[in-house]
Amino acid sequence: MVITPRILLVDDIKTNLKIYKHVLADEGYAFYSYTDPEEALEHLTSIQPHLLILDIEMPKMDGIQLLKAIREKYGSKNIPVIFITTLSNEIRLKEAYEVGANDILSKDFKPFQLKFKVKSLLQQFFLEQKLMIFGRQMREKSEENENLIRILCHDLLNPLTALKLLSKRNKDERSESITDKAIKIIEHVREMLALEAGKKELKLTDVNLRQAIEESLEYMKEKMQKKNIQYFYNSGLLEDVIISAEKVSLVNQVLNNIISNAIKFSEQGGNIYFNTEVSNNQVYLKIRDEGIGIPKRILPDLFNKYVKTSRPGTAKETGTGFGLPIVKTYMNFYGGDVKVETKAIGDEGVDEDNQGTTFILTFNLVEVESENS
Repeated sequence: MVITPRILLVDDIKTNLKIYKHVLADEGYAFYSYTDPEEALEHLTSIQPHLLILDIEMPKMDGIQLLKAIREKYGSKNIPVIFITTLSNEIRLKEAYEVGANDILSKDFKPFQLKFKVKSLLQQFFLEQKLMIFGRQMREKSEENENLIRILCHDLLNPLTALKLLSKRNKDERSESITDKAIKIIEHVREMLALEAGKKELKLTDVNLRQAIEESLEYMKEKMQKKNIQYFYNSGLLEDVIISAEKVSLVNQVLNNIISNAIKFSEQGGNIYFNTEVSNNQVYLKIRDEGIGIPKRILPDLFNKYVKTSRPGTAKETGTGFGLPIVKTYMNFYGGDVKVETKAIGDEGVDEDNQGTTFILTFNLVEVESENS
């Protein structure tokens, strides 16, 4: 569908209106001309112009007042505006730009100048409209998909839970493991959707970072023992660092996921190191392993919930693929961030002596208390 660009012309002198229309006559525009600014304002909603050409100095209501009224009354902040004036007063010209003028031409303009300005601004306007429509369609599509996912999660969770209980009763460990993994995936998806939709609120409190790490390590004890993995606190964790976070999610979703990954991709007898640095009211927790590293091909999508990056661990352990996106989501809610540095076997200059991955979690610092105080 071809849209004819509609231009609203307002000037208290009829001759000027005729000149503007004559200059632009061959461009295929529809013109709506008014010598009375108040009358133009009344007809604005029925015209729905794509561009305004206004005089500044007019009786009753000048062009700047007219544009202010248009912006305030109709919220038409994206409609491009050209002022044509004999004014040379810098203060008034500055005011015209401040109320939303895209350009200002003098009354002795050259015809090509007006043609070029109008054509350029209309092209920009229609492009912005297309982008707005596209963005709205994408948001609507995204909402439809998320609603569908919510329905699927709800409908799948109950039968899977029943299947897990049945598998446990029949001592079918393989079926129980499969259903348990499926349930975890659904729970992760539901949690991310709830957080992003604002349906789940997090109340940030003061959290002792070392205590949170030790709680997570207690959860991970069995996994670490199976692979004979040791952990070490570097000197930075000898002090009690208090951060701003939500403790339950920090332990169960953030730290458990990071430490679980470190175990998963470490060989038998590997080590995991914990270190904190405090700088500029922020705390940097570094969790480093000596594992096989992360391939370059999946690094860009590591925290992307829409891209599958899950891979088997060194002992063929499996994962849901949602762990790291959840870590990223929670860290953002804490007002922090998460980054990763990795050296994988196969990368240039990497061997068994320097391979491994470091996750850097950034938190907002509350205070640092000495253990001896």
